[in-house]
Amino acid sequence: MTTELLINKLFSDAHQIHSADFFEQLYPERSLQETAIVSRFAPSPTGFLHIGGIYTALINMLMARQSKGVFFLRIEDTDIVRSQKDTITLIVNMLLQFGIIHNEGLSMCDNMLKENGLYGPYIQTNRKDIYKSYIIQLVRDGLAYPCFLTTEELDNIRTEQRLLKMKTGCYGPWAKWRNARQDEILEALENKESFVIRLKSTGNGIKKIEWHDLVKGHIAMAENDNDIILLKSDGFPTYHLAHVIDDHLMKTTHVIRGDEWLSSTPVHLQLFNMLGWAPPNYAHIAPIEKEEEIDGHMIRRKLSKRKDNEANILFFIENGFPEKSVIAYLLHLMDSSFEEFYKNNLDYKIDGFSFSFSKFSNHGALFDLDKLKNISREIISHMSIEEIYNNALLWSNKWDPEFAFLMMEYPQLTKMALNLEREVQKNSKRFTTWKDIKPKIFFIYDELFNEYKISSFPENINKLDRCSIIQDFLNAFNKDITKETWLSILKSIAVKYNYAESISMFNKNKLNYKGHIGDIMMLFRVAICGTTGAPNLWDVISIFEQDRLFNRLNSIASAEL
Repeated sequence: MTTELLINKLFSDAHQIHSADFFEQLYPERSLQETAIVSRFAPSPTGFLHIGGIYTALINMLMARQSKGVFFLRIEDTDIVRSQKDTITLIVNMLLQFGIIHNEGLSMCDNMLKENGLYGPYIQTNRKDIYKSYIIQLVRDGLAYPCFLTTEELDNIRTEQRLLKMKTGCYGPWAKWRNARQDEILEALENKESFVIRLKSTGNGIKKIEWHDLVKGHIAMAENDNDIILLKSDGFPTYHLAHVIDDHLMKTTHVIRGDEWLSSTPVHLQLFNMLGWAPPNYAHIAPIEKEEEIDGHMIRRKLSKRKDNEANILFFIENGFPEKSVIAYLLHLMDSSFEEFYKNNLDYKIDGFSFSFSKFSNHGALFDLDKLKNISREIISHMSIEEIYNNALLWSNKWDPEFAFLMMEYPQLTKMALNLEREVQKNSKRFTTWKDIKPKIFFIYDELFNEYKISSFPENINKLDRCSIIQDFLNAFNKDITKETWLSILKSIAVKYNYAESISMFNKNKLNYKGHIGDIMMLFRVAICGTTGAPNLWDVISIFEQDRLFNRLNSIASAEL
């Protein structure tokens, strides 16, 4: 059986597939500066988008952008069983929401996915004929072969290899079909036995392959001698072959990816070599990690999709972290020297800092939720009231419609509540997230007050006194008085009910008083705000209309009777 006959037996549509030379001409070299980086984010749509995916995409975008290169999005969906179409839309939307903008690839237009760029398709399942063309070339060149090993046979091989304490795989005496006779192959094909196409590896497991990783430095690993699968029985290529072909045709200069792929790099370099192509530069970045106690010992591990809620990018969105906060936090992880730059440039532009592979850490960065919260507080504190209001409303429309309705019903009151303490402390850090705003300002809405109030009145003011104190205040107060007059009213009420008019006076002779002026103020803080943690009481009173303030205090006094 000739090679061409074998190819036609393996691929019934082989005569319809363009040659590899056709695709080489279809995708020309890019017209870029020699130092320009062409990078990509190439996720598999097999579940939620990991925070590590956003991290990787961010690095790829920045390194391409600062070199005046190209950053593109490619969807690697050849795992047909696990791939989910909805996840592709999620990936595209999440990148856009976090400000990670690609030059080519998939984007959303009128709620539909569309492609932009000359090197597509950018979804791998739409590139099936391209992969098949190169597989046919490898078979023709004697560098790939059909393998008919059954699942049972492969299980037996792995069992035998483990018993012999040898690495698992299809190599040496276990690569049964590597040198099969033509009549054996023909018989298996005529019997319609399921097959895969395997690489006829030229590697030697005893020898080393060496390369320079832009993050890890000099790397030396054993050559690949495993006849890996190139084409699965479902007709789709494996990740190993598909991404090598795509990165070559799309002219990728730098493959920047998580270091979990480091061990696969000898395979990928081998494929580039066997296909006659120069490989891209590799940069394997350390993962985002988390500490966990196991058997009394603290260990660090990669942030897990299965174990950790914060691995899912939606965790940060649902909890109301501004996208800019998450990106700023990831930039801190990306390059430790960014922190000093950030302290002096809180209103930084993302392109204002020069990143370098040499500054990336070899070790995984430990995820620190407290640090993210600190960054988030800082960023929100530098926003205008309009920005805070609009962002909080946008978030609430999705995640808390009840609160969004009230924000829109009382826009000016809401903005005044958001502005509390900012007049005194310009960069007040009251809010950590958009989700954090509702429990901080709920008291301004009568609709939420009784539902969300959480604090009790001071224990040293009995129920009868509480009612009388509130009534005395209502009789003396009006919205036209000054802060000094307001304080004078509270002090006179304190004296009337035997509460010291200052804390120092109370501390000098505690037995003579029921309490002090602070207790009186706390009574009104709880009565008006429902919490002891509200902003300055006078500032709070100042934003209430008199009727609303009096109605609330009257309802509290009535409830105390």
